[in-house]
Amino acid sequence: MFEIMSGAKQMGQFTVTIGDHFAVRGKPMTCNSRMLESFSPPYTASVVEKLQEAGATISGRMPVGELGLPVENVLNETPSPIVCGDPVRWLARNAEADLIAFEGTAGRVSRFGLLTITPGLCRVGTITKTVEETENLMKIITGHDSRDAVTLDEPFSLVSETVEEKKIGFVGELPGITPQKDIFTTRGLEVVDLSLPNIVHATQIYRILAACEASSSLTKFDGAHENRRATDDEILQAREKYPELKTMSPLDQLYFVSRSEGLGLDIKMTVTLGALALNGEQFETVFLKSAKVRRLIRDDYDRAFEKADFIVSPLCQAAVCASKLVGLPVIAFSGLMIQSPTFTEGNLLNFAKTVRSAFL
Repeated sequence: MFEIMSGAKQMGQFTVTIGDHFAVRGKPMTCNSRMLESFSPPYTASVVEKLQEAGATISGRMPVGELGLPVENVLNETPSPIVCGDPVRWLARNAEADLIAFEGTAGRVSRFGLLTITPGLCRVGTITKTVEETENLMKIITGHDSRDAVTLDEPFSLVSETVEEKKIGFVGELPGITPQKDIFTTRGLEVVDLSLPNIVHATQIYRILAACEASSSLTKFDGAHENRRATDDEILQAREKYPELKTMSPLDQLYFVSRSEGLGLDIKMTVTLGALALNGEQFETVFLKSAKVRRLIRDDYDRAFEKADFIVSPLCQAAVCASKLVGLPVIAFSGLMIQSPTFTEGNLLNFAKTVRSAFL
């Protein structure tokens, strides 16, 4: 269920739902994690501040998986447009929802106040029913923020070029049912075949790099700061269950038990994988090689955009993971994913309007 919030001004009939991984000062922010069961942030996320300053009504919070992970069977319950982290991943997990997920160029929207286990790979975006709603929200939430060092000074523009002269590229390496090309050609659009040879590795590379980020970013959940601290009884019980704890210092015992009791199995497995990939010889053989393949995937995209203005693909796992790795503008709806070059959000949204209205 959505937690109804109050205190925001009315902006006409425009209401917005935010993910439960955004901080709102003085409001509980559990992110569906036992580690944060009593946490109330002393600050408000930049995105929420911008929405409230624009007069939007924050109508509720969208439930999330542990520490903000996407979950299924949620989006159809949304009473209004959504602002959240990783919206394309959310739509991929809720493919039956007739909604539009959009993410701009990496750095368009501040992540200050967003809790995510992969801050370097996560982008804040929107999930809406129409492209026009997407445009309205993005104009509000984009912009530089001194509290997020990677946000861009580049102005967010919706000025676009005509769609008729654009080239539409289709990726041959991706699985799934690609839309019929003749639908586009009959509309006077030029269709080209593209190759992204390294995209077949995108899922594995994303999982490795995401695990490494999680292992690093979640070190703050140690029971010693503003998160759940293991009780003395829990530590005593753990010492009986794990005799090796008796050889640890009291502080290390606190860390171990707090994280063991506070984090769920999926998160602990992700953190463990990341720690292994960053440790010793694995740093070069796993992490560095994964970072190099990520660069190769981006190079594939750069070459592809020399031949096409948009890349159309099925909304599949490999395509979603690749979009997270390259950080290019992306929009997804009706089982499709469309990407465009850096800073071309206006062209992408205009093309999406054409596809939604004329092709589907």
